Amino acid sequence: EGQKVQYLFWTMSHNLEGVAFAWIARLMLARIQALQPDSSIVARRSAPIALVMCAVFPCKMWCEMMLPMSGIPGWRDIYISLTALFLAVWVLYSGMLAKCLIHGISVVLKEVKATSGAPQAEAIWAAKILGSELVACLLLTTSTIATWSLKLSYMMFREPDVRRRDWPAVRRNLLNSFIVFHRFDYVVNAVALAVLSGLIWQPRMPKVEAPRAGGF
Repeated sequence: EGQKVQYLFWTMSHNLEGVAFAWIARLMLARIQALQPDSSIVARRSAPIALVMCAVFPCKMWCEMMLPMSGIPGWRDIYISLTALFLAVWVLYSGMLAKCLIHGISVVLKEVKATSGAPQAEAIWAAKILGSELVACLLLTTSTIATWSLKLSYMMFREPDVRRRDWPAVRRNLLNSFIVFHRFDYVVNAVALAVLSGLIWQPRMPKVEAPRAGGF
């Protein structure tokens, strides 16, 4: 009975993680499309890449939860392939967003130098927002890559190696490291989701004083 309850909570946490990840991917796509013209290569390719990534992630989670109990031979190879594909697509997708944000920041900073007064204040405000989103993107990318690379290493190191005496210790350390990074990844996902949604780390928009009547 205890194992059933534990498996239930484990399944629920994986499903919630999948929902949060899909939401993050959608927010990242919206930011890429907002910073890039519709005719650009990045804008055209971002949506298909996001769809592939959002399809691979739940398949990977489903494989992890269901295939070990189904007894399908080679389920570990399937999971390793899906995880490797997810990491490759994730690096490409997050790299596209980081490139768009860096380009947007550079454009806004040029506007800061070229303007003054209210336009300059608005440009500084936009630069701060893009900067906070870039930090969130880099943290999210790093934590995701570290977490699932550890899980991938653990799955690839699953078979006993009689030539290595430290094989059980290495496998145990990989698993413990994955558990720690996975908990940290939950926190980073929540923070990145809040930042990309505009809930935290968003500076207030500068107030622009209306011109007085008569030009005074």
